[in-house]
Amino acid sequence: MAMRKVKNVHDAYTPIDVLAISFEVYETQGFIKSGYGFQKIVGTNEDGSSIVETIEDNKSIILRKMQTACPKGYQVDKKYMTQAQNEIKRIEGKLMVKKLGGTLSNFEDGLIQALEHNVTNFHISIIASIPNSVAIDAQRERVSERMATLKHTSNYVGKKGERYDIDVDVIDVKYIQSSNVYMITCVHDSKDVVKFWWREQPDITDIIEGKTVTIRGTVNKHELSKYTSVKETLVNRVKLSLPQPTS
Repeated sequence: MAMRKVKNVHDAYTPIDVLAISFEVYETQGFIKSGYGFQKIVGTNEDGSSIVETIEDNKSIILRKMQTACPKGYQVDKKYMTQAQNEIKRIEGKLMVKKLGGTLSNFEDGLIQALEHNVTNFHISIIASIPNSVAIDAQRERVSERMATLKHTSNYVGKKGERYDIDVDVIDVKYIQSSNVYMITCVHDSKDVVKFWWREQPDITDIIEGKTVTIRGTVNKHELSKYTSVKETLVNRVKLSLPQPTS
């Protein structure tokens, strides 16, 4: 970025610059939605008081990096700039047909606006979420590929109404915002698809996704998925034994 006189911090950056910083922040801490920063206790002082660490949301960190580096501009590593350039090309290609056909969602329209116009605080909020969307898209693709293979192997587990303890590999945790629940998709015995809803708190996504866990649940349904044509066993009244942290 060339040094230039700017009226405000936004003028020093293009959308691709902001996206590059967004990838850097995401790699460091994952994604925290704007306004959802939090504090956590990380230790205890000699007087017994708690040592508290503030965890900022991604947008706030991006803005702080932009502001402290102004007017020269925050110098992001080239690998994040390459990621940003490639992702913008992918987004433009993906949404161009939908744009011409007038079928863009409100979010997709806002995304195009954020990438095509001068940077604003609102645009930074949208751009900050892109790396997380990339990760979600990649996860959806991996799950789709796995389900395609399981279509040929999956059988129903147990008998309806019976309660079982089984070990399962968690392959997907999907949040259903309209119901405020999580749909957990698992594989038992490396071949049988088992699903259950998780309504409890806290959010256990980062703890169980990609892990082997033990569940105790009652077989509620055996059904053929209308989306994947895979035989699925749905269990309810689930008690979950979380994986123990490794030392």
